[in-house]
Amino acid sequence: MTILRFRAFACVAFAVSASPVTFCSPDEAQLTSRQDGGPSTAVYSVPEGITHAIRAAEVGTKRDTFRLGPSLGVGPAYPARVLGAVYVNADDVVTFGERDAQFAVAVGDSTHAMANAAQYNGLKNLDDYTKLYDGVWRNSSRSAGQDPGLLANYTQDLLFSMARLSTNPYAIRRLKPVESLPFLVESSTILGVAGRPLENLLKGGRLFSANHRNQSAYNRTQLHGAACDAYFYMCRTSGDFLQLAIRTKRGQIMFNVNDFFTGQPDHLARNHSVAEGLYEAAIRALSDDHSFLATLKRLMYGAFGIRPLAVLLLLRGGGAVSYTFFPHGGTAASQFTNDTYANGYAGAFHAN
Repeated sequence: MTILRFRAFACVAFAVSASPVTFCSPDEAQLTSRQDGGPSTAVYSVPEGITHAIRAAEVGTKRDTFRLGPSLGVGPAYPARVLGAVYVNADDVVTFGERDAQFAVAVGDSTHAMANAAQYNGLKNLDDYTKLYDGVWRNSSRSAGQDPGLLANYTQDLLFSMARLSTNPYAIRRLKPVESLPFLVESSTILGVAGRPLENLLKGGRLFSANHRNQSAYNRTQLHGAACDAYFYMCRTSGDFLQLAIRTKRGQIMFNVNDFFTGQPDHLARNHSVAEGLYEAAIRALSDDHSFLATLKRLMYGAFGIRPLAVLLLLRGGGAVSYTFFPHGGTAASQFTNDTYANGYAGAFHAN
């Protein structure tokens, strides 16, 4: 089953890493092994015969010129000093360049889509929404093309539950048979949906939970929201992963908002913060001729440019988080990211 990807907000700044570009300024010459502009599949090799003394001297220089500076307000320490600035500037060229290029494409597609707005019939019914991508947004969806996702399967029982596994799988966990139930639901309701009692699903290892109730602790905007938690279960008959119950009024709508909000800061903490911390430590501890650092440089291409972009576009006051549909602003999203990173849920990093 395919799910429509949330590209506009989810991928503006929270990409895993930026794509290679061919531009390389003179100041970045020492990073040619990383900023070579070649395809990611190109063969990479490290020199042989480099003595331990040479590598040790190089590492000593790097530790002096690549320091762990203050955080940007979200995530771990950020590169500082001369070499740190070289890495940051190189990655800014990659990330901000890609942002500008993608923005130009999106503006063109948006203008075309608005010119064809009459075909949407004012979005008066669900079927009208399936027309939103007919003949439009083609440049933004290259080269893989548009994924029909929600536009094709929005009537299926699997839609809501599989959306969880597609957009934010880390929020779901299987409840252990020895755990207490997070909340109770009328027995008749559970039997009517799942065909067996809640306790039976728990003992059989078929009960799952997604808990977003911690969002109630963060500062609120004027937008409506509710901190939800929910049950999902594995159907013994069909083998499908299905929704069972949501604890709050207007359940699926509010849960979607919770899940989407969680997914972005959680991704920033779980992936970017952890990976950046590891990368910074490796830069300071390993020679540039070390094969592990060479691997990290390719995986982390453009990575130091993503966090500043996230702060600029998403997390600052007036950024996308603050004026979209979330009941929490950018400051709360930053706090959520830092809490997730620091509490061991996503990972931990200490300056060396």
